[in-house]
Amino acid sequence: MINSSLDVYKPAREVTFTKDQQNAIDGLIKFINSSWDANNFAVALTGPAGTGKTFSLNYVIKNCKYTGSVINCCTPTHKACRILSNALDGKKVD
Repeated sequence: MINSSLDVYKPAREVTFTKDQQNAIDGLIKFINSSWDANNFAVALTGPAGTGKTFSLNYVIKNCKYTGSVINCCTPTHKACRILSNALDGKKVD
């Protein structure tokens, strides 16, 4: 779990995550807050349909305080692209 003293999470509302979702969110936030590493510059969030990938990513993007980070989102299908883009209030998804 990310240390709250890092002032990372700024939730708009209380939400509950499964253990796997919380692990994924913590990993994404740790990655976003880490220093640039040319050997480790990308991370993927994968899983079967219905496991909360869109929900978790949406939470991180909307509630994580970060500076100097660029978050590119991509999906394997056009349908997933539309779903993620809609969840992110119309932000571009490739």
